Amino acid sequence: MPRHTSPERSAFAAIMAQPVPRMVFYYGDIDGTRALDEFDVAVIEPGHGFRPARHGRPGTLWLGYIGIGEILETVPLFDAMPREWLIGRNGIWGGRIIDQAAAGWPDFLVDAIASPLWRAGYRGFFLDTMDSYLLLGLNPSARARQRRGLSRAIGRLRAAFPDAVIIVNRGFELLEALGDRIDALAFESLYRGWDEARQQYVEVPPQDRAWLLEQARAARACGLPVIAIDYCPAYEFESIPPLMKKIAAHGITPYVGDKHLMAAPTDSWPLGP
Repeated sequence: MPRHTSPERSAFAAIMAQPVPRMVFYYGDIDGTRALDEFDVAVIEPGHGFRPARHGRPGTLWLGYIGIGEILETVPLFDAMPREWLIGRNGIWGGRIIDQAAAGWPDFLVDAIASPLWRAGYRGFFLDTMDSYLLLGLNPSARARQRRGLSRAIGRLRAAFPDAVIIVNRGFELLEALGDRIDALAFESLYRGWDEARQQYVEVPPQDRAWLLEQARAARACGLPVIAIDYCPAYEFESIPPLMKKIAAHGITPYVGDKHLMAAPTDSWPLGP
């Protein structure tokens, strides 16, 4: 599938064409960037105030985390969001689920959320909580309405930022609709995951892994590189290279982090298999 080109998107495509791209997903506070300097792509939770234009290493492609399907009541933007847009709650993580069909949501996404990140120097977005609407138990018609709204919001984001790298976390039902508006698909827990409800690391059942690998094949058929984020305790860093090797053997870019992606990579945290 052909994709629009820009310096940022072309650089990302070149990185993803490497045998094992060096990517990091880090949602903690950043005290300097030395721990992230070895990575080509860094997905950052921007709520800690990190501004790539001021602090980031030029050689790293910095992407900002956006929870497109949910919003936490603790974030500053929560007070600015119309309450009628909040149509449910994620009982495990606590986020309020956003009505993707709300007429003003795409503009809010661009103007209030994405634009400040772009001005801060982020050159792309990692769209998380893509599947939150599935928690609502909607009938097929209402579910399709949410999918159309989510596709419209991402289309508005792409139109506003044609040069930005956009990665979605899951959203398997939307891949064909999104077309060349996104640059990669990510998902979590191919071999090892984190169970927030039980507060423990878990092994992924073989049938769940087989289903995810089928989704990965479908994404690659759409021309999208695929990323898997697995989880293990920081003290088990010696188990990361073999785990990354298993993921990479499927033609999937691996990253392995701690349960909430809050432990900054260190010299002992492996970069690859």
